Amino acid sequence: MFNTTKISYPIKPVASLNDDAVVDQLPINIVQQLGPLEESGFHLGLHRRDLFYRHGLVQYTLGQSKAHVELD
Repeated sequence: MFNTTKISYPIKPVASLNDDAVVDQLPINIVQQLGPLEESGFHLGLHRRDLFYRHGLVQYTLGQSKAHVELD
C-alpha cells in the first residue's frame, strides 16, 4: 500500500500549456521530492494537465489558480 501526500498550492493561472511556469511556482523542496518528469498528459474534457514524476504527480487546470501535488 502506498502512502501519498496530497497538497494544493496557489499559482498564477495559465491560459495555455506551460508546465515550467506552473512547476516554477511550487516550493523548491517539493519539486526536488518529485524527482524527474517521466510522463505527461492532458484531459481534454477537464482542460487539466497531468505531470507524472518518479515520486509524484502535479495537476493543473488551465485558467485555475491552484496546482495539486501528490507525493509518494
